[in-house]
Amino acid sequence: RYYEHSRGRPAPLRRALVSGDACPRGVMRELSSLLGGELFPHYGSREMCLGGAVTCPAHEGMHLRENHVVAEIVSPAGEVLPEGEWGELVVTTAGMEALPLIRYRTGDLARILPGPCPCGGVTRRLEIPGRLDGRESAAARLDSLAFALPWLVDLRVRETPEGLSAEALSAGAAGEAALRRFLPKARLTLRPATDRDRPLHMGKRVLA
Repeated sequence: RYYEHSRGRPAPLRRALVSGDACPRGVMRELSSLLGGELFPHYGSREMCLGGAVTCPAHEGMHLRENHVVAEIVSPAGEVLPEGEWGELVVTTAGMEALPLIRYRTGDLARILPGPCPCGGVTRRLEIPGRLDGRESAAARLDSLAFALPWLVDLRVRETPEGLSAEALSAGAAGEAALRRFLPKARLTLRPATDRDRPLHMGKRVLA
């Protein structure tokens, strides 16, 4: 939204790779509509040299790069779970010489999707909605709701000793009532965005 408001309408994209964090489905849907192209989530980490799994055109999970990483889903007790069951993703890296990993705990909630992929690929597929402790779930829900508001340019929500504090930038017709529906107890500041505004927050969004 910030780019669209400050720089004009973005050029249409045929496809784009989404990486760096788990992206909520609502945000993916709005971004795909805004950019005019398909989005392909990618999973990786520095510990795995970034390569982990990537989505195919069927958009039914992310195909594991099994020549690079061995993935398992385990219970809290460390028992390997069957396909389809949710648990913690642990990885073993293959062919890494400097810092090999053996059953490294990622802290990510995941499952291995059962059955073949409609695309015809033979590698296993991961589904990863977020962190195991669910810390991102509230932020993910908020992102999905916020991205559905066409007039909302940017939003920042913070925990303070006095409670939730929210700052929002708008473009065009703004409706404070729409924000109040999912931030009913927050102290809300809403103002029109200007060309001098910058993103309200540059780091990861975590809302307890």
